[in-house]
Amino acid sequence: MPAYADDDLISLDNESMVTSPISPTSIASASSKMVAKPRSPVKRDSFSDLTVMMKAKKPYTPIPPTTPRAPLSNAANSMQFASRVSSGSNILSPLARPYHADGSVAAYLRSQACSPPTAVTPPITDCIEQKMQRLESMLKELHDIPVDDDEDDNATVQLTQTMNAIVQPLLPGFEPPSTIPVRTGPITPPTPADSTEPQTLPTEPVVRVTMHAWEAIGRDLEALKEEKRALELKIARLEKLKTSPPRLSGDKEDELHTEIGHLKFQNEQNKTQKATMARTLSQKDVEIKQLQLELDTCKEALERAKNAATSHAEVVGERDYLHAQLKDDRISSSRVLSDLTEVKNHEIQSLNRQLHDLEEVVRRCKEGERNNEHHDVAVVRLEALNKSEKQLKTVNAKYAAEHARVNELEDHIELLQSKLNEVGDLQTQLSQKSADCDRWRTKYKNQEKMIETCKRQMERAANEDTCLRGAAHLVKPANSSKLSPVVMSCTHNTIGLLK
Repeated sequence: MPAYADDDLISLDNESMVTSPISPTSIASASSKMVAKPRSPVKRDSFSDLTVMMKAKKPYTPIPPTTPRAPLSNAANSMQFASRVSSGSNILSPLARPYHADGSVAAYLRSQACSPPTAVTPPITDCIEQKMQRLESMLKELHDIPVDDDEDDNATVQLTQTMNAIVQPLLPGFEPPSTIPVRTGPITPPTPADSTEPQTLPTEPVVRVTMHAWEAIGRDLEALKEEKRALELKIARLEKLKTSPPRLSGDKEDELHTEIGHLKFQNEQNKTQKATMARTLSQKDVEIKQLQLELDTCKEALERAKNAATSHAEVVGERDYLHAQLKDDRISSSRVLSDLTEVKNHEIQSLNRQLHDLEEVVRRCKEGERNNEHHDVAVVRLEALNKSEKQLKTVNAKYAAEHARVNELEDHIELLQSKLNEVGDLQTQLSQKSADCDRWRTKYKNQEKMIETCKRQMERAANEDTCLRGAAHLVKPANSSKLSPVVMSCTHNTIGLLK
């Protein structure tokens, strides 16, 4: 269970928190009277009185003063202990001015007296601040309590004994030395004859202060003595009032004890509620740990999905590259094939025209064989025809080679088509991975919303101690009524008290 579950909303251990002028003996006697005789009826509503008291209750922490008095310390009073261990060869105070041989002793004394005091204010420690706050709170409480003018001579003696018993020992390491004598007083400057001699270390510690610091220490000491005397008188009067407290009437005692009983009951209820809230907070911590584990699992799944998306992007890029390359290959192969076809068609047409011309020439040669000139022309044309046939064979061979290349390109196109089919399969897998990513992303957002809801519930549960301040109105519900989840149910002890 957390430590704050044991803290009480209303602390009844300290008598000053309940009522300062009533002693434990008077409370015990009043409680015995309440047991002996029946309780007088209370005219006003006790819960309304409890509400007023809770609203008017002041915080228990003492209010620190706006301008606390600076404590006396060695550094603040320009005091410094010097010894062989601490200062080494230098035994002079760091605030004292060094002696110069070019001036006289009187000039040195005048300059030392006229120089303003340079006080070094060290940082105040936490322990000193706490003690000063405690002293200021005690002074404020003593100033607010009214005290009669009559004084008792024996009160100062009892006060001195009480103060000696209350004084706390110093912190370890700060006790003053008991066997080492300490020399205090103004600085005695060295004479011109002594200043020329080598410095010798003293056999005992020496405290050197300036005249201004010495006078300031005396004034502060006198002021502290006056404050001590005033505090002793006030504490003596308070001790006198404590030994003989004023008596109250029976009705006021009954009302006071009724209020004390209500406060005790409220204190027990607050303890139970704090314990319940502590258990609820521990359960919420366990739920938060589980949600964090689930969130880590979701993050790992999201990382895997991101890696799959990255690989999918790489596959898509490779697919686009293959598509572009295949398209370029198709365009280039179709263009080359069309160009080659056109060239071959033109060659075939030219060869056909030449063949037709040669046939026409042969026919004419047959008709005019008898003419030698025609015969020579026919021979020439026949040789040209033979050459044309050879060229036609060569063109046919080239056409066969180009056709084989076209077949190879078609095979390459079929291979690219199979790769495109594989790319389609990869696209299907990519769509599945994308769906998985969307599902994990939706689940992650839902988990984030659940975490935000848990955080708000935790903040609401953490602020319940401030929301539950005030009086607790106990109402006994009917058997058929249903309470909302905001209303906290009473315990068995509370139900017994209501009955």
